[in-house]
Amino acid sequence: MIDYVPYGQACREPRGEIVPQPQRMPLRRLEGPGFWIDPKDFGPDETLVVVMHSADGDPAKSNGGGVGVIRGPVAPCEPVPAEFSGADRE
Repeated sequence: MIDYVPYGQACREPRGEIVPQPQRMPLRRLEGPGFWIDPKDFGPDETLVVVMHSADGDPAKSNGGGVGVIRGPVAPCEPVPAEFSGADRE
């Protein structure tokens, strides 16, 4: 599942039962900005959830986000103001 939200927004949490990390993160980094996902790394009732932030609403110009795994149903993204800390602040 991929959600695109405007910069300064996040999806209201929790969106479901979070699979604890670092139990495993089913991502393999590629050279550059990409990553590789193997569906075999997920349980039968698990969903990889990716939230991308875009500065001007253009998903092609993404500038951040988050990744997690949810077991069971995943609630829709309800955008709320994001909480920033440290280097993430504008």
